[in-house]
Amino acid sequence: MITGEDVYKVIEAMVPLYVALILGYGSVKWWHIFTRDQCDAINRLVCYFTLPLFTIEFTAHVDPFNMNYRFIAADIISKVIIVAVLAFWAKYSNNGSYCWSITSFSLCTLTNSLVVGVPLAKAMYGQAAVDLVVQSSVFQAIVWLTLLLFVLELRRAGFSTNSKEDNINIEDGRKDIAVVGEQKSFVEVMSVVWLKLATNPNCYSCILGIAWAFISSRWHFEMPGIMEGSILIMSKAGTGTAMFNMGIFMALQEKFIICGASLTALGMVLKFIAGPAAMAIGSIAVGLHGDVLRVAIIQAALPQSITSFIFAKEYGLHADVLSTAARRLLRSFGVYLLKASRKTSREILRWTRQGSPLRALLVITMGTIALLTTMALVVFALFFVAATANAIIISLLVSLAVAGGFLALFFLSLTAIYIGALSVAAFVISTATVSAVVCVLIASGWIGFFYAVWLGARGTLRLVKQVMGLAISGNGFNREVNIMDSSS
Repeated sequence: MITGEDVYKVIEAMVPLYVALILGYGSVKWWHIFTRDQCDAINRLVCYFTLPLFTIEFTAHVDPFNMNYRFIAADIISKVIIVAVLAFWAKYSNNGSYCWSITSFSLCTLTNSLVVGVPLAKAMYGQAAVDLVVQSSVFQAIVWLTLLLFVLELRRAGFSTNSKEDNINIEDGRKDIAVVGEQKSFVEVMSVVWLKLATNPNCYSCILGIAWAFISSRWHFEMPGIMEGSILIMSKAGTGTAMFNMGIFMALQEKFIICGASLTALGMVLKFIAGPAAMAIGSIAVGLHGDVLRVAIIQAALPQSITSFIFAKEYGLHADVLSTAARRLLRSFGVYLLKASRKTSREILRWTRQGSPLRALLVITMGTIALLTTMALVVFALFFVAATANAIIISLLVSLAVAGGFLALFFLSLTAIYIGALSVAAFVISTATVSAVVCVLIASGWIGFFYAVWLGARGTLRLVKQVMGLAISGNGFNREVNIMDSSS
């Protein structure tokens, strides 16, 4: 069963990543420390120096003679299934695209298993699960990231010139398909690709790391201190600089979320449904069961690999997916809204100046009440969005039936906590809003004014009642006098 200490370990591993991301975002968006050219230089530093040394570090310490080969086979089968589906889609579909197949493959299969998966697996299933996740990370670095580099170099070299390139026109929302007529020969393309791969340190870093792992595990060699220190001096910065670079990339965009709702939904489906489903098929095919099966499927649903993002940015492949047509619509709507608000503000200001000070006090009071109410609604909406997003994520995790009974109960308890927190937040915000409105009314004098009016009205009614009583009693006295006079 997952304890509070295990949850803290996962949070402890995740928070530093987001600290680096926020620092990268703020260095460009808030503090304006780096220019765009300097940001490109930082991306190249991460791509060609820190990430290769980081790959060497964690591959060199794995034991290749003590791997779960059925687990590796399940991973291979899942990747082959996804590659076959994407190849069929790119070849025979009218909307098929070679470039989008590469992006979809990255979303489905490449995970951040080393950074996020290790603490999560250790908290859920212990050290045995950690060994499986590390094996998956090593195999991903050796095979799948190298394959990703190969197809990216093919795309850059021009082998995909017969493929259709989708360009989204953000002004009117239409999708243009451009076909490049020039085509190089296969020999020319492959010579360029292999030359590029030979000079790319990301390719041979994993090969050097796994070669040293075989040697050290077979003959029990230890890495010399000078060599290990030379690797660690840069590899320790691998994850941090990668997250920092991701924050820089986010800051360079005009919007915080740079893709539309449809692409966001597609990415969620590929990451949380297609990838784990393919892994489940591969695991069942090779006969995995128990905790190994659970670890296999859960690690397939981990967040996106940072390395794949760095490669996508370096090769210019869908690192910044633009939303379609929404920008122009929002821009025109914002212009009309701004004009309407200015006109309304002028009318209210003119009406206030033409009246007495009492009218100005009324406008100020009502405006303050409206502002407080709006702020309360915004805060409540933020709480609601946060709780809803977390509930959706938790539901996705719970929907993985292989997660186990204790884990499902744990996630359900978290859902109950979120619902309770949302209810408490709604109560607190409502109470604070009502209290603020009452304070504004008291401070502006309107409570006293209404109380004085109410007291005056009550006194007036009492006076009228007394006068009416006196009139009625006087009328009765005159009637009795007239009766006595007539009788006498």
